[in-house]
Amino acid sequence: MTLQELLARFVAGDEREEADRTAMLRLADELEQPLSRSQARAHFTASAFVVDAACDRTCLVEHIKLGRLLQPGGHVEPADESLEAAALREAREETGLALELHPQAPRPFDLDIHEIPARPGEPAHLHLDVRYLLVGSGEPCAGAAWHPLGFAGDGSVDRLAVKASRYRSAPVRLDRLGPSHLAAVAAMLDDPDLLRFTRVPDPVPDDFAAAWLARYEEGRRDGTREAFAVLDADDGRFLGVAVAPEIDREEATLELGYVVAPAARGRGVATAALRLLTDWAFAEAGAERIELLISVDNEASKRVAERCGYSREGVLRSAYFKQGRRADTELWSRLRSD
Repeated sequence: MTLQELLARFVAGDEREEADRTAMLRLADELEQPLSRSQARAHFTASAFVVDAACDRTCLVEHIKLGRLLQPGGHVEPADESLEAAALREAREETGLALELHPQAPRPFDLDIHEIPARPGEPAHLHLDVRYLLVGSGEPCAGAAWHPLGFAGDGSVDRLAVKASRYRSAPVRLDRLGPSHLAAVAAMLDDPDLLRFTRVPDPVPDDFAAAWLARYEEGRRDGTREAFAVLDADDGRFLGVAVAPEIDREEATLELGYVVAPAARGRGVATAALRLLTDWAFAEAGAERIELLISVDNEASKRVAERCGYSREGVLRSAYFKQGRRADTELWSRLRSD
């Protein structure tokens, strides 16, 4: 996609941003090398607004000379394949986080024109900033830090925070799964993705939900399994299940899993649920090592694991077996010491 096409497709959020978009589109045609900082009048730059998976925090960089907290970003380098790639590179260099593009936000996420004051050897000029929303995980490097979304940075950062807040994960809670959740569990069982990526048999037996719950209740009693209902923290609506299908107390190793009801997908429910389940595994189940077994084709689940701090260890070839079919499975893990 050309720079002009990217700008033409962008949908501005307000009149100011639309004015910037129009000006940037005109300058993209007028400038001989619009991505090069050699253009003294104006040039395009790339920056990233980095949030955590729940959109509760943003990672900002301290600019000591300016006395400001700002989002990471900078000039486009010749090796950058695109503005998107430049934003990712700058963010990685300045924050040290594991980063990915936000799965729901538009690309780019924001446009902004701002003036850079003159300094020795360089006249005042315009930065035509193309901004992307990134999801980060881990601990930032020196000079960068996590801050509550909307409570740090200046006015330009505040504007980005307002935009990013639209992608906040739904607040959820975990309740121990019980008979009151059976109807909601049964309603999920005909979902194609659930049947494809889990061990639920296909077709689903009529009594499967009750038998499945009974196995987890037995495991709860002997300490080898646990299951939770994922519920909306505000109104208690059923959103999915979060489970520990295997608990090895002697080795302090747990396998975890999660399924989100189709109507609740795309809102960060899985990420929020896995975070809570992981916290439970370390704090209450005594885990030293947690494992996730994820189909090699389940990209959404792999993104959830990465956002929650899990590391991909490799592929277990032909490890998944259900009703005579075999498939490869990825092994992801997280340690208490991570």
